[in-house]
Amino acid sequence: MVTSESRTPANVPNLYDGLAGIVVVSILAGAFLYAQQPIFGLLLTVAFGSAYATGRIDDLEHGVVVAGLWGFVIASVWSIGTFLSFGVATILAVIGYGYWRDAW
Repeated sequence: MVTSESRTPANVPNLYDGLAGIVVVSILAGAFLYAQQPIFGLLLTVAFGSAYATGRIDDLEHGVVVAGLWGFVIASVWSIGTFLSFGVATILAVIGYGYWRDAW
């Protein structure tokens, strides 16, 4: 188990930050240049970036929850493909996150 005393502070960059940056640029380049789906590429980039940042700042469980909820949103957009599905899935993901954090 990792304690807060043994972790690298979140404001100190490490090797994984550079790797995450390379992944983000690769996702954006693939979405814009190859797949020609810039909105979906931006959605994937925000999902990856927020899950990585959450896992870096907080514990692994928090990062997995955020990644799972983003997976739900991305799956709904990919399968249904409308902005309404994006809105509904995002609202449900925020409600699920609030229940997980005991905010409501």
